[in-house]
Amino acid sequence: ISPLVGEMSGRTEGGNTRHVFDVPPAGTNNLDRRAARLARPIPTRRFAPSPNLTVENMIKFCARTRHWHRQRVPTNNTYDLSNESKMGVRNVLIEGVSGTGKTSVATGLQQRGYHVVHGDRELAYKGDPVTGEPLNDAARSQNAADVAFGHQHHLWDIDKVKALVDDQSNAISFFCGGSRNFDRFIDLFDHVFVLDVDADTLMKRLATRPDDEFGASPAEQQLVLRLHATKEDVPSAATVIDATAPLASVIDDILARCAASG
Repeated sequence: ISPLVGEMSGRTEGGNTRHVFDVPPAGTNNLDRRAARLARPIPTRRFAPSPNLTVENMIKFCARTRHWHRQRVPTNNTYDLSNESKMGVRNVLIEGVSGTGKTSVATGLQQRGYHVVHGDRELAYKGDPVTGEPLNDAARSQNAADVAFGHQHHLWDIDKVKALVDDQSNAISFFCGGSRNFDRFIDLFDHVFVLDVDADTLMKRLATRPDDEFGASPAEQQLVLRLHATKEDVPSAATVIDATAPLASVIDDILARCAASG
C-alpha cells in the first residue's frame, strides 16, 4: 500500500502487538506524516506462544533427541555404520605392508556385519605398474623367483575397484589390502588408513606365516622390512592406525574415526 495513502503501525492490545492500518486525516502532507511516525513510541512486541509448544510436547521432543543420540553414539564402544542412511555410501581403503594385520582387520569387520572387499584376493593380478597391462606367461615365469619383481607388479584391477566403489547397495565398504597402483584410484575413497606396527612386532608376525603366504620366506621378509622402513609402499596422505593394539581395539579405532568424520 502506498505511504501516501496510509501506514502500518503496531498497537499493543491484550499483551500482544497487532498491526493496523492508519489512515491519515485529510490534508496531512508527507512531512507531517513522517514527523508523526518518528514521534510515535516504538511498541514493545510480545509474541503469544504457539499452542503446540506445551510441556508435554517438549518432553516428547527431548525423549526423541536422547533416543537419537543413543543410536548414533553407543556406550559399549561399538560403532554400527552399516545401516547409517544419513552417511550415504562411503568407501574406505585399509592399507599397510605385509604383516600389519590387513587380513585380520578385514575378517573382523566382516564378522561385525560390514561389507568388506579383500583386495589381494578379489582384485589383484600381476601387471605393468605403468600401463596396467597384465603380464604374459613368459614374463611371469621368467621372474617367478624375483621377490621384488613380483611385489612391484602386484596391482589391483582399477575397473573392478571403480565398479565396487560405485555400488550403492552398501552404506559403507572397506577395501583391505595393498597394491602398487593405489595412486590410480585412491581419490575414489572417502577414508584411507594405513596399519602400522614396530619392526619387532612385524618380524614376529611374519615368522608365524604359512609357507604359501607372502612374507614367509627370508627374502620376502627382508623386502617387507625395507618397505616398512622407507614407507614407499603405502599411501603417504593417510591416517596411520597403531596395529600393535588388540585386533578389536584396532577395528574400534577405525570405525570411530569413520564415524567422527561423518
